[in-house]
Amino acid sequence: MPVCKMNGCREQAVYGGSDWGHKRYCQFHGSEYARKKREFNERQKLLPECENFSTCRNKVPPGRERFCTECQKQYDARVAAQQIEDERIGDLHRCQTVDHLKWWIEKWVL
Repeated sequence: MPVCKMNGCREQAVYGGSDWGHKRYCQFHGSEYARKKREFNERQKLLPECENFSTCRNKVPPGRERFCTECQKQYDARVAAQQIEDERIGDLHRCQTVDHLKWWIEKWVL
């Protein structure tokens, strides 16, 4: 007979069906698994949705304010790219001599 999947538990496994997703647990561990799964799903319902409504339907994890983890990474990458672009344009506008323009070309183009 199959035994429970939990480490160290040697009780006979019971297939719980929809309660714990056809996984092999004893009655005690299966009910614990089902309880934790219900609690997690209830907490997920309370979390706010990501503000990137056009492409994302994820929830915002605790500790973040506006975006889910993946959208926050994309947002940070866009902000960093925009800062580099602003620096490049600013350096170009500050070029007043040919030598400065040569320096700008070496730094940003080559």
